Amino acid sequence: MNKTALNTILLIFLSVLATSCGMKQYELPKEGEPAALIKLKTQYNQEKALELPVAGSFNRNIGTMVNIKVEDTWYRIISNSDSTLFTEASAVEVPIHTFKVHPDKPIILSTNLSVNWQTQKTETVWETKRVPKQVTEWVREKDYHTGQYRSVQKTKTVYEQERYQVTKPVTRNHTQWCGATVSFLPENDNIYLLDFTSPAIDTGCSMSAFKQTPDGNGKFKLEIIEQEHVEEVPQVEKPHEPEPVKAEDIVNK
Repeated sequence: MNKTALNTILLIFLSVLATSCGMKQYELPKEGEPAALIKLKTQYNQEKALELPVAGSFNRNIGTMVNIKVEDTWYRIISNSDSTLFTEASAVEVPIHTFKVHPDKPIILSTNLSVNWQTQKTETVWETKRVPKQVTEWVREKDYHTGQYRSVQKTKTVYEQERYQVTKPVTRNHTQWCGATVSFLPENDNIYLLDFTSPAIDTGCSMSAFKQTPDGNGKFKLEIIEQEHVEEVPQVEKPHEPEPVKAEDIVNK
């Protein structure tokens, strides 16, 4: 199995883990403790994002989830959603997320960006309910006056699951997402820039990690330390490609 397939399985696992049983929040370095600064910029195809939710859908939002793996344990760093793109129905400026991590330990950072929405329509579905039922049975009990055992009939209430059909409005959740990971060893007092790009929302996303270092002229240069591109099911139609993000744009934020 190649690296792309393994990372795709990893990202699906993280999504299920985060939504089903919860993931422990990462404890950020406290003030004064050794730390490395991470700046994460996410760039995605906003035109494609606006087209994904079907007409009549609601609760439309862009979800961002960032997790970190340290010493074989995954932690949550960021989990939020933003509906601004859909309420304004036009391009919006995506904020840069900044956070600190503990240095000198290898880490894996995963970023997952999704478009989410809900729909509702009237459907006939199966449901279950508990139905009481009286049951009479023979039981053997001791007569404390005679000391003899005897068989008697007793009635008790038991509950059974009964399936039935009902027609009602049903709300469905929908999501399209793509995720990528990078791994590196953060060093104390260093600044790292992560550039996550998702041109088609549900496939072909990538993330690059850069180390920001001074160039001696009062400015900074970027040294790429890790790059990953996640290829999934090819699109039938070529998606609209957003303008490429320049890593220098992140430095100036």
